[in-house]
Formats: sequence, C-alpha cells, structure tokens
Amino acid sequence: NDTVMTGFVYAGARFKLPIEAMNFPKIGAEFNWASRYQISLQQTTDRLLSKLAIRGKVAEAYYIQPINEAFFFRVGYLFVDRDWADNGSTFIGLNQAVFGESVPRHDEIIHNAHLTFQATL
Repeated sequence: NDTVMTGFVYAGARFKLPIEAMNFPKIGAEFNWASRYQISLQQTTDRLLSKLAIRGKVAEAYYIQPINEAFFFRVGYLFVDRDWADNGSTFIGLNQAVFGESVPRHDEIIHNAHLTFQATL
C-alpha cells in the first residue's frame, strides 16, 4: 500500500573541547532520516550531495580544528544509505508525489571521508 505520508527526523550534537592550547576544537555527530515523499527545504549548494535532502538515512561524525579566528580544518566521515531517488523537485518546484507520480526506489550506499580547510570571512 503506497501512501503519500512523509516524515523527517534530524538529530545532532556538537561539543567544544576545553583545550585552550588547541584553540578549543569541536567534535560533532549528526543523523537524519527522510521518507519517500520528503521535500527538502535546504537550498542548493556546491557540494556533491545535500545530506538533508537525502531520502533514506545519513550519519556524519566530524572533528573541527580551529587555526585562528578565521581558519579551521574539518575532518569527518559521512555515511549515506539512500532508499528513494530524488525527483528533481525543489521546495518551490512541483512535488511529483502530490501530482500523481511515484518516487522510484533507488538503493545506494555512499561512504565519504573528507578533510577540508575552511575560511570564515
């Protein structure tokens, strides 16, 4: 029985470590789950995937090492277990689930380990 009910769960935590000599690094973890007909409110980015727009499960753990007030390194691991294909709709676009088309099954597993250098201006 196919239904157009939707659901989304997001949980996460970030902690600042009390190590002044290392500029107070941070550790964090996030998890989200979205159902078949979830419509993401997340804006398009330059990243390869938008984790809050994934229909399925996403888990991420990361460590942030500040260099100074403007620069930091981030190392992390992202696990994606996608269950349903994206339908090409955005928040403003048409949701195919509402307009009678089904969102096809799309099983995909992604493992991503990353190291980035970021600047805040």
